Parts: sequence; C-alpha cells; structure tokens
Amino acid sequence: MPGDAPAADFALSAIIFAGPRAFRDLAALDECLQRITGDSDYKYRRVRQSDDARRAVIDTLTRQSGLIRIFGYYAAGGAFVEQARRELHAVKSMDNGPDEVSRAESNLAKILADPRREGLRDAITTSVPAVSPWAASRKQRIKVCFDDRTDLASIAADLKKMIDFSNRVEIWGEAYRWMDWIGPCPTEFAPIARVADVLVGDFRATFKKYGTVIWRLVASDGFVRRHQEAIAAPDSFWSGLMPMPRIGFVSDDTWDKDWKSGSTQTTMFNAYRPYLLNGMATLFSPCGRGCLLKAIAGGFDVFQMMD
Repeated sequence: MPGDAPAADFALSAIIFAGPRAFRDLAALDECLQRITGDSDYKYRRVRQSDDARRAVIDTLTRQSGLIRIFGYYAAGGAFVEQARRELHAVKSMDNGPDEVSRAESNLAKILADPRREGLRDAITTSVPAVSPWAASRKQRIKVCFDDRTDLASIAADLKKMIDFSNRVEIWGEAYRWMDWIGPCPTEFAPIARVADVLVGDFRATFKKYGTVIWRLVASDGFVRRHQEAIAAPDSFWSGLMPMPRIGFVSDDTWDKDWKSGSTQTTMFNAYRPYLLNGMATLFSPCGRGCLLKAIAGGFDVFQMMD
C-alpha cells in the first residue's frame, strides 16, 4: 500500500535446464508432485509438508545435477524503500542539483506507491545478467520465459528490455545473444513453472528464517572496512563491473539439516545449494544493501555490493 508501510519480502527464482532428458525429468517431477499432493496446481506449502514430495524434488535435481541449475534472489521487506531513501539522502548531501534531487524523489515516490512492483524491477536488473556468463561459458543459448500467474507479468516489458541489454554486453571480449525472449510460459513449460514455484517458495522461506545471519555481516553505512578482498568469480557479471568486498563467511551448518522430513518449519536449501547457478545467490538486506553468497567448501563467502 502507498505510504510508509513496510513492503513485504519477496523472492525470485528460475530453473535453467539443458536438453530433453532434463525436460522429461522435470515434467515427471511435476506429475509426481501432483500425485503426492492430490492437487494439479500444487503450491510450496503442500510440498513442504510432505516427506515424499521433498525427496522427489531433491532426487530429480541430484539425478540431473549437470543439466539443471537454480537461480535464487531474495529481498527482505522494505529493502528497496530504504535503498531509495539512501539514494535521495546521498543526492541531497552531494548537492547534485535540482534535476537529480527531483529524479531521486520521484524514484522514492514510485517505490512507496508500489514497493513490490518496483522491487521486482530492481530484481530483474540485478539478476538477468547473471545468466549470460553461464550460457556463454557453455556456448549454449537460453530461451527465457516467465510464469504469467506471477507478478512478473506486470513487468514483462522490463524483463525483455533487460534481456536485450544483457545480449549486447561483451562477455570475455565477445558480445553474443545468449538469451532468446519467449514471453509468457508456453503450455509445454507449465509443469516446469510449477516446480519453479516450489523452489522460489523454499528459497524465500530459507532467507526469511536465516537472513539475520547474513544481515549482521552487512555494513549498513555502505563502507566495508573489515575486509577488502574483491570477489574472484569470472562467472559473475556484476563482479566485472564493480568490485565486491568480502564481508564474511556463512557455514553450511546454518541451514536446516533435516531437509527430508515434511515440516512447515524447515526448508530444503541445504540439499539443493550445490545446484545454484554459478554457485551464487543474490540477497538484499532490510537496510537495502545488496550482497552475493558464493559457494565454497563448507559454506558461502558473503560479498557486499557497493553503492
């Protein structure tokens, strides 16, 4: 709602898969989840409560470990409102002139009016380019479609624009069109969209529960003094544009260990973390600071985006 009410947290997820075998297994997983839950349009909460459904999800990902990757993005409630407020304060304090102040004020007003929609716009800007290096490293084109049952339908034009931008950016000295825009999810991909809906629910539940472990590492003033080790990840689009200081480490002991048992209190993250795209996850803290988790042995290094 408009005003100063804090926005709800949200997550964005995608399944990136290659080849007919992975497609068949994901479609079979969808059929399996329909059968287990007794619902042709099952949701995460039903899958989460079932031992059999959880095992089916992870067994499929494990069996196709080289052909399926998961992109995950999470923003804590109010993250983009705080980011916009910080930008406005910075513009005013640097005396950048009335035009820049007006632009920053307009941006904050838009976010306050519809924080979820504007937050998704920012999520698309941050996340879409992460796919290009992965596709380029494998010399494999990716067809991009979205589930039009979700909020992404409201920003489809922005999503297409970001894909067009990513296709023009040089990766390792070459600018190829690695992503093809499809638009709303075709009927044949509907089963995979339902599986992706389960994963986005689990990703959101994970960082809603454990986000504070990461947020306490984030420097809310934007100046990271404790560490100056820049991220070393050639498969990260953003790391090539802006160095990201390492701010800490999060152990795999953080996440729920019993991912197999159906429960409303635990998530499956510890089981599918090996299949994260580029071994990374993108997060935004309640103070509006972005950070990347980069998988290493035993956990994740945490890097903070600078602004």
